[in-house]
Amino acid sequence: NAYYYAKKNFSLPQFYFILTRFLVVFGLVAAIIFSNNILVIMVVYLGINALAAFLFWQRFSSTETLSGGSDPNLLGDGFKFPLARFIPELLNNVDMLAITHFLGLEALAIYVIAAKIPHAIKGFLKSIATTVFFPKFVFLNKENFIEKFKNIYLLLALVAGIVLLALILPLAILLLFGDSYKDSIFLAQLFLIAIPPFLLYEVVLVWLQAQ
Repeated sequence: NAYYYAKKNFSLPQFYFILTRFLVVFGLVAAIIFSNNILVIMVVYLGINALAAFLFWQRFSSTETLSGGSDPNLLGDGFKFPLARFIPELLNNVDMLAITHFLGLEALAIYVIAAKIPHAIKGFLKSIATTVFFPKFVFLNKENFIEKFKNIYLLLALVAGIVLLALILPLAILLLFGDSYKDSIFLAQLFLIAIPPFLLYEVVLVWLQAQ
């Protein structure tokens, strides 16, 4: 992906990304329908991703010729960006381990349900940032990038979207999980507040990678 992005060829990586997600969804649905074995489901998920990566590599190695030499800052940047991705992923899992240890499984169930819908929204926004915004950010300098954040209509739309989701969330949780987990509603609404700073972090990180 990084090679094609550096060449400003965004269509091919995005095609393989969409194709992989499409195959993963249909593969997992088929695995769940025909087998309830978690091992089979995991093998299908990993197998499809591995196959897509292999085909992408075959396409790359058969059509591209790499020249000698490299950017002297490449190794340093390669260390910083994975670290910026690793820390949030670590924090996303430490919380559940701590709740299980100190509060028990019942509290964990409430917490997981509360986080599920906001987490899905974050994942959707992250996929947009990495697949849609990245090509545009390559051509966006620092001044223009900062100017984008001064758009009052964009900020109002974001706030309005969060408020609307907060109002819909109680009904969604009751419909999906029932009255037994109504204690998770307030916690889920609190999680929604964390989406704007998360989105800001993600957009800035993607812009830095594009630059």
